[in-house]
Amino acid sequence: MNSKKNEKYILLIVVVIGLLGLCALFSSALQHADVTGAAIRKPFNVLCSDSDDNHPERKGAVKIHYGSQFFDQCYTDKTASENPSNIGTYLREYVCDGDSVSYTIYSCGTNKCQYGACIGEAKKLS
Repeated sequence: MNSKKNEKYILLIVVVIGLLGLCALFSSALQHADVTGAAIRKPFNVLCSDSDDNHPERKGAVKIHYGSQFFDQCYTDKTASENPSNIGTYLREYVCDGDSVSYTIYSCGTNKCQYGACIGEAKKLS
């Protein structure tokens, strides 16, 4: 009889531990956990974030969680179709468009775009 009683206690303990594990797994405390194990700062419902909040005078990047990053870049051509450069006249400012990425082209003046930001005033082109 003692053996059957011990088995019941062990089974009860295993069930309780399993239930506690399930509760921890589905608790709201884990809603911001990253399945890759890396720490994140924003909740899952924000899929796109812009580090400079669409300010052409600040260098920034748009990040798609969990995906790519798009860094603001300077160009020497108006369409920003050539290779980016550290110094240029035009800025391609990446922005969040809902949960996706788009960009705006700014004219910063001759050699006034430096390392992904306009120095001084920026004139929006597109």
